[in-house]
Amino acid sequence: MTVRGNNLLGPDDVKEMARLQRRAVRSLVSSGWSGSEISRALQSDVSDVYERKSAACAYEQERVRRIVSELLPSDCGEWYLVTAGNPRQRIEIGQLSTFDLSPLRRQFRSACERLAAMGYSPIGLAVIEVHVCAPLNGERFWEPHFHALICGVPPDDLKAAFRVRPVAHSTFRNRLTKVQPVTDFPGILGYVLKFKPEDTHEYLDVDGSSNWAPNDLRGSELDDWVAWMAGHGAAQLLTGTGMHMHSVSRALSRELATSHRTNPQLLSRGAF
Repeated sequence: MTVRGNNLLGPDDVKEMARLQRRAVRSLVSSGWSGSEISRALQSDVSDVYERKSAACAYEQERVRRIVSELLPSDCGEWYLVTAGNPRQRIEIGQLSTFDLSPLRRQFRSACERLAAMGYSPIGLAVIEVHVCAPLNGERFWEPHFHALICGVPPDDLKAAFRVRPVAHSTFRNRLTKVQPVTDFPGILGYVLKFKPEDTHEYLDVDGSSNWAPNDLRGSELDDWVAWMAGHGAAQLLTGTGMHMHSVSRALSRELATSHRTNPQLLSRGAF
């Protein structure tokens, strides 16, 4: 979903969010969640923006997009999209409940400390996510990683700071650091904040080289993903660095469901 600058959702957006909310309910029911547990995790009244819900809630996800797009500056310089993970952190199918956010948060923080040691003062936002990887030869597995938007650092130094050491003689995918220039800031911000369950499968190009493409996650793996998201607040999936991130962090941690009281345009009742 592209982050909109006018704070208003179109009819198709509203329908899509309602569909995602119904899907989340079905997954949590399949995972054995009770009605009261589901009501604590997912917003049922589209107009009730006062109660904070979980990262599985489509309306909570939209609140995150609005807060971040309102507070994160798009004109502070040249932005880059950094994608990184750690192949040592992959998780077996059926074990997603063991996924701990802490290693990826430390990985991002350590990279930012290396940038500071180089003399940079970057502005950055990272969003942690996890999806299924389906290699051509090998078992499916969960792959934790993060997407980060970083401003104020040249790409070569970003690659050096976020470099991940590959696993030697690995038979599965080594997710290493990828740095790309951002040409469409709202579009890339929407991609980083997509909160989408994906099944990424390997395929061979016509030249025989390996590549990966995403599909929608389904079945028990979708149920596991929704249950994991429902056990976390949306703000827990985000981390950042730089002066502008103080405002973003404060809004996400203390004002996520109530920021409309200070800025009605962020979450007006008519917006949904």
